[in-house]
Amino acid sequence: MSIREHIACLEELSALDQEIRLIEESLAQERTSLADLKKELERLESSIAADSASIAEMAKARGELSQEVRQLATQVERSREKLARSRNEREQNAATRELEELRRIQKDREEEVGKLQVLEAQAAKSKEDAEAARNELLGKLSSSEGETTVKIDEIDAQRTSKLEARKQLTKTLPRNVLSRYEIIKQRRGTAIALTHDGTCLACHMQVPPQLFQKILRNEALELCPSCQRILYYKPPPKPEEA
Repeated sequence: MSIREHIACLEELSALDQEIRLIEESLAQERTSLADLKKELERLESSIAADSASIAEMAKARGELSQEVRQLATQVERSREKLARSRNEREQNAATRELEELRRIQKDREEEVGKLQVLEAQAAKSKEDAEAARNELLGKLSSSEGETTVKIDEIDAQRTSKLEARKQLTKTLPRNVLSRYEIIKQRRGTAIALTHDGTCLACHMQVPPQLFQKILRNEALELCPSCQRILYYKPPPKPEEA
């Protein structure tokens, strides 16, 4: 197999690899898009569950505080009665202090109840918004998941076909040539580069004239001194082709 034939196979292999890369990018994009929707759905479900638990806890705490407020109201009334029955200044002062303390506690508990009511309302609004977003997302998933799955299957089939074609093509290349190609591709993304006039069209660096002459003679596979890709020559396209 001549160097010219090696180059022809490497050109075809490089073109196939570019197609496979684009197919894999498209496949990854479709899968990521679907996964992102499902991840967002999980986040919304988690948010709804957290809000529900928070609302339940706050409702329980508010109920307990409301019960305490009612009990304090009863104690305040009793304290007022005690103040009214005071027989001397000492009893009056004691009853007054007790009444003021009970009123202070009652006020604190009422404020806590009010704060919990505000927090409950905020959590209920957050839950409502999350449920609306979840329902919208469920509708979107319902309409797009099937189409996306079909598209993924089609793209995957294209990828399988291209990989099979690549496998057959690599069998025609000597092992050392294929090995060099694979190493360069792994490092550089593409393994071969074209030159029309002694300039590597991959890295746009000028190659030494002596090396360019070797490339023209197709004596061996030569590497670009700058980017280390396999460099090969083709005459520049005619103006109408360009």
